[in-house]
Amino acid sequence: MIIPNEYVEFIDYVMSFYGPEDPVYDLGFEVTRPMVWTALLTLLTNNSDFEGDSIDRERVRDLMIRFNA
Repeated sequence: MIIPNEYVEFIDYVMSFYGPEDPVYDLGFEVTRPMVWTALLTLLTNNSDFEGDSIDRERVRDLMIRFNA
């Protein structure tokens, strides 16, 4: 189980890939911290195996894409 401070670190991690400042991957829309937090909460509600790794980052990405479709 990860502690809440690690959620903040995970959000920073996601923002480093998809955020507005020089993203590694452009999702075609501006990614904000509240958007990442909403997707993370959705993931946590539906997935008890959260590790905060690249797979979870991609799951959060997929949720943000679905929310913005």
